[in-house]
Amino acid sequence: MSTLFTATLQLARSIGDCFSGTATGGSSTTLDDTGCTSPNDYFNNGTIWFKTGNNADKSAIITDWDGLANYRFTFATPGASCTVADTYMVCTASYNRGLLREAINLALMDMGKIITTDTTLTGVSDQREYDLPSGVYDIRRVEVEDYPNHFWQVKSGHLVFDEGQTPSAGDSITLYYMAEHAQVTADSSVINTLIPMDMLVASASEKAYDLRWRNTKTDDKMIAALIERARQQALTLKWQNRDIFS
Repeated sequence: MSTLFTATLQLARSIGDCFSGTATGGSSTTLDDTGCTSPNDYFNNGTIWFKTGNNADKSAIITDWDGLANYRFTFATPGASCTVADTYMVCTASYNRGLLREAINLALMDMGKIITTDTTLTGVSDQREYDLPSGVYDIRRVEVEDYPNHFWQVKSGHLVFDEGQTPSAGDSITLYYMAEHAQVTADSSVINTLIPMDMLVASASEKAYDLRWRNTKTDDKMIAALIERARQQALTLKWQNRDIFS
């Protein structure tokens, strides 16, 4: 399952100044790693992703990196204590967590409508007509108990099965429809599994480079080149996966 945690981790790994390591100690607000020798304060205001351990699949904003004595990252409480052998990744503030999340959401928005599924309907004995769930429209496919059902139509916001083709009581009904992706805001927010992660990261890279360019307000030709390269890569991958958007 792809989540915002996964997406920002891979995006940061692709474009940011990052370091991956293994904890040698920690607490609920710190993680120590004597193997990280980056300069003092180097990761301040950056992001830490906890890949394993009690805080696995969570991230936090780094408030301090003590690279002088304790080799310690300090952050707001992610939920539980960090312990020896926890694996993690950190990235500098050049592409901070807020920017990375915004870039992912801009990339999802830019993709337009994609194939989405809804599994909230359940068959009722001898019932032909079902209210469409909120936000579900432009249905492209219907499955009953994971098998295609071609005998249906949509009438005035209702899914109507043909006579003799109705689901049995308790049957699962899966609707495939076109919709824009909902905004993702938390590490645990789920991203449509049909979206290839490499395509999402390529598109989000373009957005992240552009956001940084706008925020720094500098005439950086290198960033301009990175934006264009990411844009071309994203377009190529979107074309290769065009069935998702039709």
